[in-house]
Amino acid sequence: MRSDDGLGGGASDGLLRFGALLAAGAILALGLLARGGNGDARWLAALAASAPFFAILFWPRLPYDLPTFNRTVVRLGTLLIVAFLLTSIHLVRIQIVRADMLKQQYGETPDGDVVANPRLLDETLRRQRGKIVDRNDRVLAGTELTPEGFAIRRYPAPAGSYVAGYYSPALYGVAGLEAEYNDYLNGAEGDNPLLLLQRDLLHRSIVGNDLHLTLDLGLQQVADQALGDRQGAVVALDPKTGAVLTLVSKPHVDPGQLVLDPSENVAAEIARARAYWASINSDDAGSPLLPRVTQGLYVPGSTFKTVTAAAALDSGVASPAKVYADPGEIVIDGHRIVELNRPEPVKDQYTFEEGYKYSLNIVFAQIGVDDLGTVRMREYTRRFGLGEEIPFDLPVAPSRLSSDPNYLSSKPAVADTAFGQGELQVTPLQMALVTAAVANDGKMPQPYLVDSIRSPQGQVLKQSRPQGWRDPIKPATAEQVRRLMIATVESGGSTGAQIPGLTVGGKTGTAEIGDGSGDSHSWFIAFAGRPNQPPEIAIAVIVERGGPGSRAALPIAKEVIEAYFAQR
Repeated sequence: MRSDDGLGGGASDGLLRFGALLAAGAILALGLLARGGNGDARWLAALAASAPFFAILFWPRLPYDLPTFNRTVVRLGTLLIVAFLLTSIHLVRIQIVRADMLKQQYGETPDGDVVANPRLLDETLRRQRGKIVDRNDRVLAGTELTPEGFAIRRYPAPAGSYVAGYYSPALYGVAGLEAEYNDYLNGAEGDNPLLLLQRDLLHRSIVGNDLHLTLDLGLQQVADQALGDRQGAVVALDPKTGAVLTLVSKPHVDPGQLVLDPSENVAAEIARARAYWASINSDDAGSPLLPRVTQGLYVPGSTFKTVTAAAALDSGVASPAKVYADPGEIVIDGHRIVELNRPEPVKDQYTFEEGYKYSLNIVFAQIGVDDLGTVRMREYTRRFGLGEEIPFDLPVAPSRLSSDPNYLSSKPAVADTAFGQGELQVTPLQMALVTAAVANDGKMPQPYLVDSIRSPQGQVLKQSRPQGWRDPIKPATAEQVRRLMIATVESGGSTGAQIPGLTVGGKTGTAEIGDGSGDSHSWFIAFAGRPNQPPEIAIAVIVERGGPGSRAALPIAKEVIEAYFAQR
């Protein structure tokens, strides 16, 4: 019996149908892989493009003598089957492939209202999120259950809770550790996959996992009070392990103000949170959403002389006893540098060690231009981690040597950079790690804030292990720089940092801002330990527009160091 199928017969028919199957599959696969804002449009286009190939695949071979009406009905049925198949494929994509994405999708109306999956929001507001606690199990972020069954996030420690970030799923999302460890805190990650599936199927209540931090809330409170109402940052860490002890940033967000209590008047709660959000985003708020320790970029001033000194000593181009002329003023290729820190106006020659102790810009300008030069300066700033993102539990802005790659091609630029000005931009965390490297025999630790993640039953799900990040200088060089920093505290420009019974090494910095105001940022970096023992703490403090480092930043660091050793 002859057939009239429009395709041909035998082997050619099979090859044509097989080719149509491959083409349809390839087109759909490309559509499934589509991402970005136009992913849905690409998928629908792929679905439409595959339709002719599915029609070829299922097109019937009909007898030649079949009545026209019957032939039309069969072919129409085939097209309907193809349409049903394409619809089914589309539904599978929506219900399986994109289920989680669609479940969490939200939008915003012109008047600012958020439109989201009400079931997901209700589930989120009732989920008991894990705690965030300090090294002594003091709560920075916890969850309070209301009689109505809502789980309200609470931040009970004003001086330290903001380190956790904020959790405002109904309005402003999550930030900080709350965001970085969201899956652990909400219980979506950490348990056995079979237990997670069982919990979902049986609709059992979810209790999140807890973050145990290296932060010391007591020390955090001391640093917070010492900084007071001034804008700035304080970061202290263990120079050997990299465990962060304090992480103070001011001004900062009060995360409790962004939390909604669904058991209260919802409209009033939303109005209150929005008013607070508007206030912290106003021009005169001081950028409280900027975590200054990790993302604040500042000119380091004379604290950077520590990097320059380490580079010169490590590369062997200078020694602590090397003598430099300092007549009070120097001109380098037309660039005039005036000395303001000479301890003896009649003396015009100073050693390398004296240049560091008294923070002599002219001495360090010569170290940069004559001893180090452009190549070594770039090499050692890279060794100390400038230009790279510091691996940490929170996002960190990379410190940078300059904004222009060719900036250091001129001698005046090298001179300014050597004593901590130029185009340098560093985070307080970066300078704390520079100090830690000096204190830790030239080994820069990788900083960490989350010590462990534990289940509600106390089982350790993840444990941090101290590890090194970089080895910028040799141990012998680190010993030389430590002596310079100790001498600076004992008889140089940082004598205010002396603490009886402790060995303290430090360096002040007065960083010119360059905005024409004449103000300067106040810096101090330091390490401290018991006599004849390795340093136990490294610290960096910056007070924005605080003036000389010895006046604003140094007393804060001293107070934190004293508090640290008082509790040990």
